[in-house]
Amino acid sequence: MHSDAWPLSSATADIVQRFSAGALAVQIWEFFSSLTSEVEYLSSDGLSLVKCLYIWSRYVLFVVQVIVHGPRIPQLCVAANIHRTVSGQIAISALETILVVRVYAFYTGHKSARRFLKVLFVVGFVLQVIGNAYIIRHLLAAFSCHIPDISSGLLYFGAGAGLNQSTIIILTTAKYVVGYRQGWARTPLVFVMIRDGAVVFLILSVILGVIISNELLERLSLAFWHTAFSWYITLLSIAGCRLVLNMRQIANEANATAVASPQLTSINVTQSSSALLSLTSTTR
Repeated sequence: MHSDAWPLSSATADIVQRFSAGALAVQIWEFFSSLTSEVEYLSSDGLSLVKCLYIWSRYVLFVVQVIVHGPRIPQLCVAANIHRTVSGQIAISALETILVVRVYAFYTGHKSARRFLKVLFVVGFVLQVIGNAYIIRHLLAAFSCHIPDISSGLLYFGAGAGLNQSTIIILTTAKYVVGYRQGWARTPLVFVMIRDGAVVFLILSVILGVIISNELLERLSLAFWHTAFSWYITLLSIAGCRLVLNMRQIANEANATAVASPQLTSINVTQSSSALLSLTSTTR
């Protein structure tokens, strides 16, 4: 059981536990810091796919976090590990769907690009599910509180997540390059799309890279697994919520600019901002 390959001293274990609790504290802090924008968003318009994903990213992942920090019952440790695996998959799928919706709106009028995005997203999702199926199978086979060798599952999962994130960042950058050459990409809407996409790509790359590399080297203890998952949930929750709020705010501002100064606003920006507002506000 490789999860004991790196035993922790009591002092180190205490630090790791505090760091894990910090993930919950950051998640709570982020909730209150964006409460005003959240209330305004959730109380406006009707229900939409993106709004459901927002609620999931905010509240369901908070419940997951609370459960993770609850009392650990040895008899339920296998069920707890499976719960983390399933919750982690749903969490990243929600975030990736939000990112795909943003890029989808960015490519309004480009059916081939949208179809390409859908196909690769499905392929990436299937790879992630296959990876988690391997992980759950190993957890059930071991039927122990110790985490067995799940490197094969993590590699499939990492490949799927990498494919989705790479597709999103490449399509966003490609659209930006085209728009820059045509002169309409130098707007707050496009800047936020590029910035948020790059930040999420970097965060997920670092988290998954650390987890997979340490798993392959058989270095992670159970305490580190617990901490890594806590921060994984926190960062996915914050990223998902911030993406939605930022995209709605910037789309509102872009539409307001288009109404005030239509001669200064590109049709590409107008279509993209209208599509974003439609996707985040009303049921399609």
